[in-house]
Amino acid sequence: MTTQKTMVIKHGGSVESSGARLLEEVATVARDVRVTLIHGGGPAITEALRQGGVASTFLRGRRVTDERTLSVVEAVLAGTVNKRIVRALQAAGANAVGVTGEDGGLLTAIPSVEEGLGFVGDVQRVNTKLLETLLLAGFLPVIAPLGLEESGQLRNVNADAAAAAIAGALRADWFIFTTDVAGVKESLDAEKPIPKLTIADAYALIETGVATGGMIPKLEAAMSALRQGAARVAICDGRTEGLLVRLLSGEAIGTVMTA
Repeated sequence: MTTQKTMVIKHGGSVESSGARLLEEVATVARDVRVTLIHGGGPAITEALRQGGVASTFLRGRRVTDERTLSVVEAVLAGTVNKRIVRALQAAGANAVGVTGEDGGLLTAIPSVEEGLGFVGDVQRVNTKLLETLLLAGFLPVIAPLGLEESGQLRNVNADAAAAAIAGALRADWFIFTTDVAGVKESLDAEKPIPKLTIADAYALIETGVATGGMIPKLEAAMSALRQGAARVAICDGRTEGLLVRLLSGEAIGTVMTA
């Protein structure tokens, strides 16, 4: 491992409850590698909305975000989930700093091209100046996926898409999705994941219906990151012991995608 390597990690909400060990590994790897972590927070947002008497509505896997929901999304992502991860990383020895896509013009968003989603946005531009400044100073940025339009309107951005845009902009050597599944499989009953995929392979899995549910946005984000400049993407189980070091050493874990 060298200080020149850049790793972007999408920390999945599905592994957050059992992710203490993973965050300890992130802190360890960050001593030698430039690490940026992007997190979601879907379950925590849903619970906060439920406590406020607001039902969660999803359209094609994305949360419909009205004005009231948007304020909860911002509060939970920036104020609860982000700081919880920062505290865990700090406790593990990492020099973690929490930011959102709003800070420093990090994520410029535009209204989602998908209709009916309300204040959901797509990433138009990534300003890497803040991240490069933090990384150069030895910090580990922890990013909540919120974006701002040029007008100042806040947008709720899909965490997978935000992570992909950041991985591409930083030209990451590794873009790692930590999930609660072993990787991309050829079928639901397949014992092992597909070890290697190209962009063409991933597109075919979506088109033929082999990839379903939450795996589709992950594959789409992986393809986007590769097209934008990331070198390789790994989709793997975040509960795997020694995951990050083993991936960096070249061990085959999960599904690894290249252009």
